[in-house]
Amino acid sequence: MSATKLQLKTAKFEAGASQTEGPGSFPDAADNATPAAAGPVPDTHHPSHGSPSAAATSLPNSPVEPGIRGTLQARGPRKPPLRINVDKLDRAGILTPKTARYRLAEELRVIKRRLLINAAGLQEDSVNYGNLIMVTSASPGEGKTFFSANLAISIELEIDRTVLLVDCDTIRSGVSRLFGVESELGLSDLLMRPDLTLDDVIHETDIDELTLLPAGSRIPHINEQMASRKMQRLMMDLAQQNADRIIIFDSPPLLATTESSVLARLVGQIVLVVAAGQTKQDDLQAALDQVDPSKVAGVVLNKSSERTETAYYENYYRFEQKYLGF
Repeated sequence: MSATKLQLKTAKFEAGASQTEGPGSFPDAADNATPAAAGPVPDTHHPSHGSPSAAATSLPNSPVEPGIRGTLQARGPRKPPLRINVDKLDRAGILTPKTARYRLAEELRVIKRRLLINAAGLQEDSVNYGNLIMVTSASPGEGKTFFSANLAISIELEIDRTVLLVDCDTIRSGVSRLFGVESELGLSDLLMRPDLTLDDVIHETDIDELTLLPAGSRIPHINEQMASRKMQRLMMDLAQQNADRIIIFDSPPLLATTESSVLARLVGQIVLVVAAGQTKQDDLQAALDQVDPSKVAGVVLNKSSERTETAYYENYYRFEQKYLGF
């Protein structure tokens, strides 16, 4: 990798600008930076892109048919809160409630504000299930897990919000490894085993408003499990149980697996992370073709090379190499 910095730019994130690009960038970004650093973002509303088939799995506006076993049934005493290694997060460049990453925190505020406005339905063109937010990328190694963790912590700092961070990447399990729950039961086990409920696999943490759902065991046919009625019911339960909760799904890359395109039909908002100088324009277009363009809340441009003196690229590089083993 070249010694570029970790930078973030946004599309459609500035509050009140439904289709315009926001001015945000990661710490130390040039004030006059433009998204051209990574090439133009394709027009996601072009007729050739299309939207997922009407027959594809998606969440309805009314409850699913009866008879699907609830996944949020409480059973037995709650587990003690998971102790988060905040020092590990800090070394990985992740925002934490106790660390002073002022520029990173401010940049994340620009991004999360638009997502929270959508989740609250405060726009005229409000989306269904806006509190279900999928973070993905076109290909591996573009920074989606790094961004997912930072976004979750940033939203956790909100006064009236709680966050559930879900690891949907059963192959790499980046979120699970970062938070030390890679050996725990998780989403895949919940989908496969009828004896489990959400309480069995979810982890409250000692970061007050942050809850984790690990990826779980590697299982065959994860795509079919993601497309199942049980997954549909789980997503509806998550969306409707707590009006103050935001659920962030760290999804596999769209071009690397098929389960991401299935998950994209079940969420209300999608954030696509792309890496400057790494993500090919054709790959970005192919990734956008797999999702409903109306759900793409923004595009995050990562690792821009406009300036190199910042330490944030180094933070991402350390995170990618040391904590995920890539």
